[in-house]
Amino acid sequence: MKPRGEVIEPIEITSALTDLITRLRAVRKNDCLCVFSNRYATHYPPARFKTEWSKLMSKALELKKIARRFTFRDLRAYYATRHKTERGALPDLHANPATTARVYDQTRIIKRKGV
Repeated sequence: MKPRGEVIEPIEITSALTDLITRLRAVRKNDCLCVFSNRYATHYPPARFKTEWSKLMSKALELKKIARRFTFRDLRAYYATRHKTERGALPDLHANPATTARVYDQTRIIKRKGV
């Protein structure tokens, strides 16, 4: 099998991402830039992340910050659709754009007001 060359996919650093990085650096003592980091300043393993997300959803429901639970994956679909609304096209989340459209495009869903 022929080895593929290195594929570099640059990701745009938007002003929102720059703001997030600035806020993370301000509140963290270490150089960890994981948005959700554990006490060891590293990322959560998948099972632990799901546990923490579940606790977060329960607390948000209890405090009446949200009306119903949603998954972290739901956020990806929401922001992919928002990207399409703002920029006119879905982001490149998969090698096949049809997969991205099938899985993440929520333009058929009625818009709701935020909390």
